[in-house]
Amino acid sequence: MSLLAGCGGSAFTKEDLEQTRNAVAQAEQSGVDKAGAVDIATAKDKVARADKALENGDESDAERLANEARVDAEFAVAVSQAQSAQRAAQELSAGIETLRRETERSQTPGSLNSQPAAPPPAVAPPAPPPPTTRGQ
Repeated sequence: MSLLAGCGGSAFTKEDLEQTRNAVAQAEQSGVDKAGAVDIATAKDKVARADKALENGDESDAERLANEARVDAEFAVAVSQAQSAQRAAQELSAGIETLRRETERSQTPGSLNSQPAAPPPAVAPPAPPPPTTRGQ
């Protein structure tokens, strides 16, 4: 049993490289923002270098570069998602802070909104239905 995947196994091929190229393109199309743009550019560069290495017959270098390119693309997506989550959290915090201030303002003595709400008007219960007579 080999502990190192890919060592002594099948050769790295153009099809393998094409799968990497597709993975990088898919990562780029997933909406990578500025935060992940450098990593996508790095991944594309490594794919191009892997292509040259494969053309020169250096399959191990091509495979290494392709693996690095996949990792760079995955990292770009993760960084972009983290940035989006951070922006959403900041917006949520700002909204909560606004609600907190509005609540405090409405509870301040002398505020127009600090008076207790008037009770709802009294409503008489509905009248019971008229009795029905059977058999008449």
